Formats: sequence, C-alpha cells, structure tokens
Amino acid sequence: MIFNDDDESSTFSIDSQEVNLSGSKFYPIIRFGHDEKNDVHGVWFIKENNNSIRAFYSRDPNTGCNISFRKDIKIKEFNPVFSSTCNDTYFTNIGAILSNQQKKNLDEFEIINNGNKLTINVNKVKYGICS
Repeated sequence: MIFNDDDESSTFSIDSQEVNLSGSKFYPIIRFGHDEKNDVHGVWFIKENNNSIRAFYSRDPNTGCNISFRKDIKIKEFNPVFSSTCNDTYFTNIGAILSNQQKKNLDEFEIINNGNKLTINVNKVKYGICS
C-alpha cells in the first residue's frame, strides 16, 4: 500500500495485525519523496519484544538514504537492525545509531493505537536525537 495524499490528509492508518503477525511492515509514502536511488521514503512499523509498536521514518537522518529493516544482520550485539541502503550505517530496532561515523538517531512518529488500528500523523515527527 502506498499512502497517496491527494485528499491532503495528514493521518495514515493501518491494521495492527499486519505488524503483529510479521513483526515489521514498511509503507511507502509518496509525499515523503525518494532517495538518490529513487526508492520512495515511508514508514517502518516495528513490533518490539514487549509487543509495543513503533513507527520510524525510513529516511536515514544522516545521509538521506532509505533504510531497510534487516532481520538477517547482527551488528555488535543487536539483531535485527535498520540498515542504510547507501552505506554501512546501522541503527538498532529502536532507532539508536550504531555506526560511529554518524551522529543522529532515527526520526519517529507517534502512534495512536485504537485497538485494531494504528494511526500516525505524517506532519508530526519526533526528530532523532544527536548522539
């Protein structure tokens, strides 16, 4: 599903079961633009070990490249991790930067959990802190 903002809605909702079943789900959002490889930016919904769900902006705040969620990679003691598609920048599954050369954690959206539906406001993002 690609969120198309023709109706200029600032909210984006998904069924929480989509994330609960797989543990992670990516949704491209056209209004977010794309990276140098023309990969559309979007939102990664990630289920944590405590069953809470977080929503991260898929744009690496340090390079502008898209990030992917990699269950097959272990960096230091962390698995799974987010990985930049342009270089060797990695983030933990809660958005903390793992690479020494970069400084900023992932940007994150606040989720409103209405039971079976997860909603974010795409105009409100919590910027990742600098480490």
